[in-house]
Amino acid sequence: MFTLNAWASTGRIKLPFYKVGRRTMYKESDLLAFLEGACPNFCVNGVSNHI
Repeated sequence: MFTLNAWASTGRIKLPFYKVGRRTMYKESDLLAFLEGACPNFCVNGVSNHI
């Protein structure tokens, strides 16, 4: 989740997030929608190309 937090803080991606104290929280539905949209760029058959 560190990458998501960095992207959210820099505005690199448009993924809604919510701050709860010091924690950054994401709705599951927002994460799934993001992954579905990003998968053609990062995945093959639903498996990440990046480890």
